[in-house]
Amino acid sequence: SAKDTQSDWRDIPAHDRFTELIEGADNVTALHAGESLSICGLTFDVYAAYDEELSSLYEDGVANISSLVFEVSARNTSMLFCGDLRTDEMCSYLIDAYGDVLQADYFQIGHHGNSSVSHAFIDAVSPSIAFFDCPEWLYNSEQHDAHENWEYCSATGAQCFRWSSRYGSPSTAASTAMAG
Repeated sequence: SAKDTQSDWRDIPAHDRFTELIEGADNVTALHAGESLSICGLTFDVYAAYDEELSSLYEDGVANISSLVFEVSARNTSMLFCGDLRTDEMCSYLIDAYGDVLQADYFQIGHHGNSSVSHAFIDAVSPSIAFFDCPEWLYNSEQHDAHENWEYCSATGAQCFRWSSRYGSPSTAASTAMAG
């Protein structure tokens, strides 16, 4: 469980340095699930952050999956950012807690599209456009399922894009198929 591994992720040197740098800082604010911020005409709604009350929803490897999940909304459009979100438990929690609010026009799929969010979560978000921030080696790997998640998102009607480290630019399904 996450509680058993917390000492491990908290021992990461970058985390220690970050904690040291922000100690006593009055210009750093930790975000928590349920908070909403308004910045420059955009609304930021926080659906998940590493909060102790959510720690039971994370499996081992909490440093790689405990992610800030938030939506940025403008007047007529929104984008959901999922960082490294990938556990079925967390996806189910978010669907139960936020339901239709999760719907977004644009969607940065969690965990690079690999071992990612559940199909039920993708259905709840129901994006028009999905972004997979995964390199070609991950997308094409037989050990990973990013390409399967891409296919599922595409089958829902979402236009999918991914970052291709080989080509250095976003690629659509057609150019990915040609490059494969």
